[in-house]
Amino acid sequence: MHDTSSGPARKENSVNVVKLNTERVTKDPSPNPLFFGPVVIERLRTRENGQNFKIGLVCFEKGNRTKFHSHDTDQVLWVKTGRGIVMTDNEKIMLEPGELVFIPAGLNHWHGAPDDTYYEHISFLPLECVETVNE
Repeated sequence: MHDTSSGPARKENSVNVVKLNTERVTKDPSPNPLFFGPVVIERLRTRENGQNFKIGLVCFEKGNRTKFHSHDTDQVLWVKTGRGIVMTDNEKIMLEPGELVFIPAGLNHWHGAPDDTYYEHISFLPLECVETVNE
């Protein structure tokens, strides 16, 4: 049996296993400068339990999305459930569960759910990544 908590009980030079929340969660809208509409974020890897990455499960309700933004590092999204959209200044890409999305550093983009379905992805970014909102 191993510890599947995501808390700060991480030991140096040891494996840390995090159990994902398997139930769909909803939350009242809260002010966040990056998002349009209510979005739930489950932080899976943070400064407290990791040294190099921030990893989060991001749950978008129907029609909700991020604002146009960019990162100073590459971003990876792993589409978990629902259908999603990544929009850049030049293209719109529809996403399906199981797909990996590689967004290069500096690319202006947004991601979120279409109007008819929810969307969940796991976002991978370096811990010290700087995000700039462009909308």
